[in-house]
Amino acid sequence: MPTPLRSASIFLGDNAGALDPGIQAEATHLFQPTAHDVSLEGGSHVAKVIAAAVGKVQAGLASPAPVVSQTVARAVAVAEALPSALPDPNSPIVRSEPTLWSILRRVDLSTVDDRLLLRIGAIYLEAATSFGKPSPTALRAVLAYLDALGTSSALAALVVVEQTTNRAWTKVLGKMTPRTHSHRSAAADLAEQRIERRWKGERAFPNPQRQIGGGFELTATEVIHVAIQVRSSAERGNVLSYLIAIAHWIGLWLWELMQIQLFKPNVGGLVRVADDSTHVIVDLTGVFDDLARAGGPGCKPSTMLLRIPLPMWIAQWLRAYRMANPTAQSLADLTDLTLAKAMNRIPELDAAHQDRATVRRFIDSRVAPVFEDRHQHVIAIGLLAFRLAEKSAYNYPAVTFSEIRDVLELRATKLNWGQICEVAVDDDECVGSRKTPLRSAVIELLSARRKAVEASRPGPNAGWDRLVEFHNHFIRYILVLCTLAWLLRGNAEHHLPNSLMQLFKALGFRDKEVPHATCAPAPLTCGSILRLQLDYLRVHLPVLIKRLAKRTEGRTEREALVMAIQASGQGVGPDALLWLVEDNSIRVAGARDLGAGLPLDWNFSADALRHFATDAHREVGSSAAMIELMLRHAGNGFELFSSACAVSMREWEADAGAAQDRMLGSLQARAVAGLVITLQGASQ
Repeated sequence: MPTPLRSASIFLGDNAGALDPGIQAEATHLFQPTAHDVSLEGGSHVAKVIAAAVGKVQAGLASPAPVVSQTVARAVAVAEALPSALPDPNSPIVRSEPTLWSILRRVDLSTVDDRLLLRIGAIYLEAATSFGKPSPTALRAVLAYLDALGTSSALAALVVVEQTTNRAWTKVLGKMTPRTHSHRSAAADLAEQRIERRWKGERAFPNPQRQIGGGFELTATEVIHVAIQVRSSAERGNVLSYLIAIAHWIGLWLWELMQIQLFKPNVGGLVRVADDSTHVIVDLTGVFDDLARAGGPGCKPSTMLLRIPLPMWIAQWLRAYRMANPTAQSLADLTDLTLAKAMNRIPELDAAHQDRATVRRFIDSRVAPVFEDRHQHVIAIGLLAFRLAEKSAYNYPAVTFSEIRDVLELRATKLNWGQICEVAVDDDECVGSRKTPLRSAVIELLSARRKAVEASRPGPNAGWDRLVEFHNHFIRYILVLCTLAWLLRGNAEHHLPNSLMQLFKALGFRDKEVPHATCAPAPLTCGSILRLQLDYLRVHLPVLIKRLAKRTEGRTEREALVMAIQASGQGVGPDALLWLVEDNSIRVAGARDLGAGLPLDWNFSADALRHFATDAHREVGSSAAMIELMLRHAGNGFELFSSACAVSMREWEADAGAAQDRMLGSLQARAVAGLVITLQGASQ
């Protein structure tokens, strides 16, 4: 049964003479009559005006609620009894501000304009249904119109009345029409904007409360215990427990969730419930506003719409309520419950957990039961828990629907909430950037680069052009390998230090200027695959220089190039690790060379492989902390190696190298040899 509006509950009993002092005081507060007003006119005329005015409102509603007629009948009774309820007949007359009583007393029902009567009814109902005082601005506008009657300014004064009472009329339309959301439209929009800003802030900016190591207010055991009791209470018919369960599952604070137009048809929004009530659709476009919107061949089928399947018992309840109330647009419309922001108690919870397990803590600790069982990036997106990690956790991974469904199934099992609903979505559909390449496209890129190296491999008598062609293909393959292994940015040429060939690591390397950096980035390290590849490069360069020197054919530009290479780095190449030869000059290899010259539809952004590598690392089991360190974000972190750190450089190199090998191995990547010295001493 719907919960009656509070305005109807203030008028107790059918006998006007039975009004208790509390109700009389509230009615006095509403009308604000003075002793002079009461002595001049009793409540009979005021009651008739109220009945006529509210009747106009009722006639203007498409489907008025029964509470309207109840309000009219009991308001008339209160108005008629009001003169005897005035506590002090000698109270002073207040003439500076009009009162609702003085306005109603001046209305002549035989000549009043219907538009004015409608707005008076709106003023009265707005105040009566919220126990607030009538708007002084609206009352002054009505009084000005009454004073202007019979003059040329009356029409203009009536227009002012309509303008100043628009707020009251809008609120009445919502409150007096059963189960509509029109009066909450502005509040719903503001709530969605507030939620979106909060999510975006948690995602994009350094958050000292991020839970990369846990730190939830309730433990996993406590969350599970409360969840079992919430479901039990809900299935016994406690509507509030149902609402708490929905808020916990989606990850929104309860009082915000009640304001959102979850069921508004044919209109997009931040959060919407699907027509069949099987899942919730969350539009992350405004949260992920810096991710690529356009994809293409070779890119993952990504979207900004996150689909969260609901537990079946919640979905069944929603469907039943929506069938009974097909015009409902919010949870408040379905249940007729109005919750205060401060409402924070879970109903029917055992005494041992009442003080600690509040509604807010129950919702905010929703991640705890699955935190250690699934990858943090998947949990952060699937459970809308953006405090879990920094911006990198959401900028790069393209989390698939199958991963999200998996973590939600595990969550439902742990909470004893049964099975979740089936949702007709492709398991490979992702939430994330639409420029992230498919795994098959990256494997094809690596394969094409290897084939280009082998196809151009020079024989012992190869000329200058062939040697240069082979070197460029060889460098481009290493570039792809290094970009994946070190998650390199694509916004500039990669000035990787030449020392990597000897040390197999680089401290303090940056491929992006970070003026606000608070710490040095994690060092570049090499796993076994990359270490072997750099060994091949170290052997290749002296052989290349030697063979190029024999093929200059006396041409000045070629001799100058060989001398430049020999002079820079004492015969082991320029200062940069990866360089190409173009037009007899040296150019440092960069992101534009990743797909250059290949018969592939290269439709990836400059950072595509960097973004993809986070997915590849996640799929082979690399932790969120490891991925964050490999991304080398230095804007909000701590020194990895310091006097207070228990992790040695050697341990970091071993762990990072092993993770790197697992990721590259999953892509069928391997080291490729360059030019070498044969056992017979001939260069190949």
